[in-house]
Amino acid sequence: MPPDDLVGALQDIHWTGGLGGFIGYTVGNVVSAQIWAAAGQAIGDLPERIAQGDFAPLLAFLRRELHQLGSRETTDGFLRKATGQGLTTRPYLAYIKGKFSELYGL
Repeated sequence: MPPDDLVGALQDIHWTGGLGGFIGYTVGNVVSAQIWAAAGQAIGDLPERIAQGDFAPLLAFLRRELHQLGSRETTDGFLRKATGQGLTTRPYLAYIKGKFSELYGL
């Protein structure tokens, strides 16, 4: 971490002992992709509903599968309950592959 503003900006929690790392964002992206995939399987036409402004099925899923757990579970515990498996990168990698394949014609 820089000793003062003259030496460098970005003096916040993202900089850890000289190592710049936004690791929490990466883990959050992986977790959110896993939850999104589970919600999509449970709801079916989730993207279409959201496009129509209907967030009720997603909110119901989140309340049922995640919100009711509060802080009583570890991240792995709530993922297992909500998605049927512990933390996995598969949904995130599928999302990235789909996104970039569409953007760049891969």
